[in-house]
Amino acid sequence: MKDASPIECLGVRAPRMRQTYIGAPVTAVVEGQWATSAAPQQIPDPDVQVVAAVLELDSPDSARSWYSKFVSQWLLCNGTTVRTASASTNAHDTDTAKITQVADSMGVLDAAVLVSGGGPNIGNPLVNQRALTAVSHFLVDVEVTQIGGRAMDLAANSLAIAVVRLIANKIMSNG
Repeated sequence: MKDASPIECLGVRAPRMRQTYIGAPVTAVVEGQWATSAAPQQIPDPDVQVVAAVLELDSPDSARSWYSKFVSQWLLCNGTTVRTASASTNAHDTDTAKITQVADSMGVLDAAVLVSGGGPNIGNPLVNQRALTAVSHFLVDVEVTQIGGRAMDLAANSLAIAVVRLIANKIMSNG
């Protein structure tokens, strides 16, 4: 993603980007993805896709320090549009992601990212809910995306916050 601009906001755009963690004392990473899949008008409608990464750092101090770094970085990126090369077949297409609603509350950093594709099938932007937290010597980095339905209704980041807290609580309960 070295073609992203501005590169310093890439970590808000999507979780677990290698560029975001350059210099961090990461010792291990695990990532999981899951999605709901229901017929239209059935629960859950709309479908939701979740991407979650847990990064193990060398110490709790490192996790807290990197969390603080991300708070400053995400707040500076609030209102910024990140441009990346599109996955479409046209090399000149770009995807845009407008970073909005960045907040740091009760140890959870969150944002809404409105993503629009640059290809021929431009539609309503997707809203990626983003959340990040530090727990023990881990960083938990989550993205929740609504597929279909009224994506703009998800600008409040409650689903990503719920997932990041669930994972953090599980880490804490396992010691």
